Parts: sequence; C-alpha cells; structure tokens
Amino acid sequence: MLLTLKEKKFLIKVLAKQKRSFWNSKEERQMAEELLEKFQQNTRNEKMNEMKNSRL
Repeated sequence: MLLTLKEKKFLIKVLAKQKRSFWNSKEERQMAEELLEKFQQNTRNEKMNEMKNSRL
C-alpha cells in the first residue's frame, strides 16, 4: 500500500499527538515514536530522491 504525501503528513501529526499523550502506556508511546521517526525519514528520503531537471 502506497501512501500519498498528504496521508503521511496526517499520520505524522497523529503519531506526534500519540507520543505526547499522558494516558498511553510506555510501550505505546515508544511504538508511536518509532513509527514517527520512520515516516519522517521516509519523507526526507523522498525529498532527496526527487529528480530535478538540469539547466543545461
């Protein structure tokens, strides 16, 4: 399943809220933090991998 950039940004927001939530267990906060890092790394990789037209 491929996610669009808009969907990834939404999931990053949700995971950030989940990570800060007081009511979650330590394991849930840790899982949210790990998934958040994966999504952020994925979006950074996509930005680096974009092909730009050369000016020549």
